[in-house]
Amino acid sequence: IVITADATSAVATISPSATACSAEHSAPPNAESFVGRLLGDDDDAIRALCAGCAQEDSTQSAREQLAASLELEGPADPSLNIGTDEAAKVVAHFCMHHGADTRTSRTMIDVLLLLQPAPAPCDLWLCLAALV
Repeated sequence: IVITADATSAVATISPSATACSAEHSAPPNAESFVGRLLGDDDDAIRALCAGCAQEDSTQSAREQLAASLELEGPADPSLNIGTDEAAKVVAHFCMHHGADTRTSRTMIDVLLLLQPAPAPCDLWLCLAALV
């Protein structure tokens, strides 16, 4: 944005490059790039995030162990008031391991679900762990 002014008037103009930049940054990041930037690909760092869920002596990566653990997770307890979908299972599992508030965690997961395509359950869990 370029603003010019003199004693009697002011004029603002928007350069074409400014609008291109704005449009470029208005689209939400895709899930893969967001998760990649937030977590990276260092298995030790990911293992640290899910310390209670991953065994160090396993042949599986921490992410694979977490994904397997989430697959075994039953439906979320209805008394938690966090829903019954896959995201609710992620929240229930996360809160069981970290003692976090279920409804606050569900709100954070709902925001992460706005990423397209939606992150995998283990990535939702890891993002929640990184953000909390």
